[in-house]
Amino acid sequence: MKKLNLMFVATVMGVLLAASPAMAIPISWTLSGVTFAEGGTASGSFVYDADTDVFSAWSISTVAGSVAALPTFTYDPTTSKDTGCTGSQPCFDTVLAGSGVGTVFRQIGFVPVAALTNAGGTTTISLAFEQSCTIISFISITSYASSCPTANDRAGFSGTLSAATDPGPGPGPGTPVPEPATILLFGSALVGLAARRRRLS
Repeated sequence: MKKLNLMFVATVMGVLLAASPAMAIPISWTLSGVTFAEGGTASGSFVYDADTDVFSAWSISTVAGSVAALPTFTYDPTTSKDTGCTGSQPCFDTVLAGSGVGTVFRQIGFVPVAALTNAGGTTTISLAFEQSCTIISFISITSYASSCPTANDRAGFSGTLSAATDPGPGPGPGTPVPEPATILLFGSALVGLAARRRRLS
């Protein structure tokens, strides 16, 4: 009987570990209404996790204005990387593998009025900027010095960032992830129940 009870508890806990979900909600932010002073525009979206300060799945498309060094372009994970700007500011550049001294690259960034959080919502953009630069000293794709002539940059002071949660699979929002604390609590209760049954028998 004792062996059977322990096997029962182990089986139930194994099923819970495999199937018990909690909800993690990635936040997708949509960029809209950005117009640079020289006539170009920017729009698109990205996913941001405020808990880990990680940007992913970005796709920011720009339309050329009067700055010849900044033709129409799309920033995405295949053409650019997250530059790790301060706080929750989305910033991306095209310094990738194969870059070095003399490489001409472009970068774009947006400064929201309020920090982006996993609660979502809408915030205005106090500054949008894009520039074309040349690497003058290079250690790695995350450590370099560059020259960015003012004639090759543009700025804008309009636009919004609006958040929407990813509905995810199933009837509720979010993506299932394990919930160890709940599993452990329930498993402990099962162990106690099994021990009580052994004492009564």
